[in-house]
Amino acid sequence: MSRYRGSRGIFSVIASVISAVILVAVVLITVSPYVNLPFNIPTWEDLFELSGLSSEQTVITKDGLSVHYIDVGQADSILIMCDGEAALIDAGENNAGNKILNYLEKQEINKLKYVIGTHPDSDHIGGMDTVINGIEVENIILPDIPDAIVPTTITYEDVLDAIIDNDLSVTKAVPGDEYEIGQAMLHILSPVNDYNDTNNMSVVTRLTYGENAFVFAGDAEAEAENDILASDQQLKADVLKLGHHGSNTSTTDKWLDEINPTYAVIMVGKDNKYGHPNQETLNKLEQRGIKYYRTDLNGTIVAISDGKNIEFKTEKGKVS
Repeated sequence: MSRYRGSRGIFSVIASVISAVILVAVVLITVSPYVNLPFNIPTWEDLFELSGLSSEQTVITKDGLSVHYIDVGQADSILIMCDGEAALIDAGENNAGNKILNYLEKQEINKLKYVIGTHPDSDHIGGMDTVINGIEVENIILPDIPDAIVPTTITYEDVLDAIIDNDLSVTKAVPGDEYEIGQAMLHILSPVNDYNDTNNMSVVTRLTYGENAFVFAGDAEAEAENDILASDQQLKADVLKLGHHGSNTSTTDKWLDEINPTYAVIMVGKDNKYGHPNQETLNKLEQRGIKYYRTDLNGTIVAISDGKNIEFKTEKGKVS
């Protein structure tokens, strides 16, 4: 009998240790998006994706406007939905295409009125061929890249092949052009000039819906920002998607002051090798009292507008 009690005591200790380890693991996974730990811990979203599941289950109502800043790591992909119509700006890296298609399916989207590739860098168009091949697309909008900097990458060629294979034609982004998405209007702001790098050739757009406005800056840097400012276009917006993942080569003081946003969104990967977002850029936001969201901390971010007010929903984390 004593031997049995001794064994039971050992099993009880082992069970307690296992329970403690599980509890610590749960706590670490839960807090990892919000604190800087000296080691890497997967998030719940990481574990959901590894298991073939996803935490992105919420379907946003089709009434009014919603802007979805889809978490695709160190890359961009933005979905605009309004009155049953949808547009996609960028499609992340090459491995993001299926995630974006899954997200569209969860939002009950079976057609994209517009697909916009802001510029031909892989972190913006990498998954675009998968999207074009996987869902009905009506219109493709791309910048007119100067011959001297036209990419020769397989990623860019894959996108062009997908456009041809689906009998689509490319509409060149021209400042001043406007495109309707339901009752929302997407205005093309740039590229104003030809540049010697693809970042500054980014298609920068401004979306208006009622009294609300959003600016999507692609990877446009200071040179392009200054040219847009000089073009005397309407820039004031409630929400600004920062250029170039919050790099200090974008988001000049004049750009921020002219747009004068209440909110900013930074699309950036966790612990990325570029150090994005740059602290200098974050300081500019904080000095102006601009509340900001980050996909590395907040996951997918959705802004919902009724034409007067904007509400944010996030997968995780809080506004900064």
